Amino acid sequence: MNANALFEKIKVKQIIGTLEYDVNDITTDSRTATENSIFVASEGYTVDSHKFCQNVVEQGCKIVVVNREVSVTGQVTQVIVPDTLRVASLLANELFNYPSQQLITYGVTGTNGKTSVATMIHHIYRKLNKGSAYLGTNGFQINETKTKGANTTPETVSLTKKINEAVTAEAEAMTLEVSSHGLSLGRLRGVEFDVAVFTNLTQDHLDFHGTMEAYGHAKSLLFSQLGQDYRKDKFVILNADDA
Repeated sequence: MNANALFEKIKVKQIIGTLEYDVNDITTDSRTATENSIFVASEGYTVDSHKFCQNVVEQGCKIVVVNREVSVTGQVTQVIVPDTLRVASLLANELFNYPSQQLITYGVTGTNGKTSVATMIHHIYRKLNKGSAYLGTNGFQINETKTKGANTTPETVSLTKKINEAVTAEAEAMTLEVSSHGLSLGRLRGVEFDVAVFTNLTQDHLDFHGTMEAYGHAKSLLFSQLGQDYRKDKFVILNADDA
């Protein structure tokens, strides 16, 4: 895809260089950046990946998305935006044709029971001989093919790519375990959920969220994403025992 056309979706930006390149991938992992990919840098809790921009240039990458101008040697275009990870989500969805809109997408959140419920949904589809994908604590699974994963909810670009893999494999549905960390950090931006499942809320992860109120708010963000697409019916499933 032409990078100029891709970045037309991003209205607030400063461009240093040219976007007259063709790209077929986007990554937040500097180790996987290549000549035909866009590298998106971000300021994480432990690592600021802007410092890897020189590495990706040496790997042939022609376009980097940053939140400030970086000093690099070599031919590279810098696209400066206020929120690099939000832009990463938009670019990934545009590049891969908004994959979550092409299947039935379930999101399962709650302190306990996410894995059990998400796995059951996946197995119900398989028992009905329908293509299905699962992503969560137990890794990534398309039908019966499994691979391991590092996080319950991966970062936004990896997540979009996983959903696209499910679409390519002709899955009819995909079930995601949705963690409060993933919701708070914006990893699920751009995912069009059709069904939101809430299991329960008990005291946990307060080292990250600080208070139960903040933890509960993070979980509620899943339901706000149901309203992004008005063309389809949306559903919420709640645990009445704990409601």
